[in-house]
Amino acid sequence: MDAFSVSMANGLNEPQMHRRRMCGIAGVYAFFQALMPMIGWICVHTIAQYFAVFERCIPWIVLVLLLFLGGKMLIDVF
Repeated sequence: MDAFSVSMANGLNEPQMHRRRMCGIAGVYAFFQALMPMIGWICVHTIAQYFAVFERCIPWIVLVLLLFLGGKMLIDVF
């Protein structure tokens, strides 16, 4: 949705945009939209070995983080 909204803003800002520029902008967005998940996958597989020490604690860490976030959301509502 973020790339779609930026594309819409570009199109509305420059309605007489040439096809070459349109394809260039779309290509840049497509490249980065494909690149970001790959970077995340590489980072996870690279540092996963360091988290093997915390394997037993990961569910508890996640529980604490989710309780904190949920509690903060409830506090912000009121």
